[in-house]
Order: sequence, then structure tokens, then C-alpha cells
Amino acid sequence: MTTVALDLLGGDGAPGVVADAAATLLSDAANTGLRLVLVGPVDVARDQLVARGVDLNRVTLLPAACGVSMDASPLEVVRQDAQREAAETTVVVAARAVRDGVADAWVSVGHTGASVASAVLTLGRISGMQRPALAVLVPALASPVVLLDVGATTTGSVGAFEQFAIAGQAFAVAVGVSHPRIGLLTIGS
Repeated sequence: MTTVALDLLGGDGAPGVVADAAATLLSDAANTGLRLVLVGPVDVARDQLVARGVDLNRVTLLPAACGVSMDASPLEVVRQDAQREAAETTVVVAARAVRDGVADAWVSVGHTGASVASAVLTLGRISGMQRPALAVLVPALASPVVLLDVGATTTGSVGAFEQFAIAGQAFAVAVGVSHPRIGLLTIGS
């Protein structure tokens, strides 16, 4: 069974849109091997799920007081929260759920910078990686394309691009691309 922590307070339209997504995921017969950990205010999470008819036996509610607003400085907010014994933001609590083995992965459609900062500060980096890279799996005719960094780095170094290429190749192989090719797409300068 795969357990995914889901940030209830992330993104536009949260918590309702996130609760809709959770209800849809759990109602799909193809997802019987999926268990959700919904991260946010427990009373709000329970009310949102019950209103959508979700079987609460397939969901664990993990308390977190607040999300990270889109105008916040993500590193500042996450750094302060990560130092607390009991974290308050949904992305830090979700990252800790992965770190502590409560979840296998976490998803947030909220502040991307806060998610990346939570991952780095809570889970650490792979040895030798200077900076994290966001990855997007893009469907294509022959096989999926792994697009790394997706515009997050505007001033990359040769070393960072080399690390992104190695990480991207490993990720592509992990998702079933047998002989990935590496390319560079840049915004210039």
C-alpha cells in the first residue's frame, strides 16, 4: 500500500479543492492500494471529508495549524517552523511524515518554494547535489519526458546542470524510460 501525505491548505481554493481531489482519488476503484494522510487542521479536514462522503478509515488526519501564504518568504517561514518541535505549517508536517516513515510521498499544490525548502531542510539533499531540482513528467509519443528544474534556476552553473542531468537520467529510468537522452533547454545568457 502506498501512503501519500496531502497538504490540505495548499493552493488556490484550498481546503475545498484539495478535499475534492482526496475524495476523487479514494473513490476510484483503481486506487484501492492508496492511503492518504491529510495534513491540516483536523476539524477542517474531517468536516471537508465527511461532507464528500469519504470513508475516514482510509485517511489519517495529521494536525497542522496553517499553510504558507503565496506572498510569504518560503525559506524564512519553513526555516522557523522546521526548528520547532511541533511544526505548524502543512508542508513541514508533510515533509516530516515522509522523513518519519508515516508517508511514502507528499503532495502540495501550494507554495512551491515552501515545498522545496521543506524537502531540503527536513529530508536533506542527495550527497553531491548542490541544489534541488523540480521535476515534471511530460507525456510524449515514444516515452515520457523528464523535465528538470522547470525554470526554477535562472543562474545555473555547469556543475548544477551536470547534477540535474544525472538526477534526471536516474528518475527517467525509475519511471520506465529504458535509454534516456539528455538535453539542455535554456532561457539564455
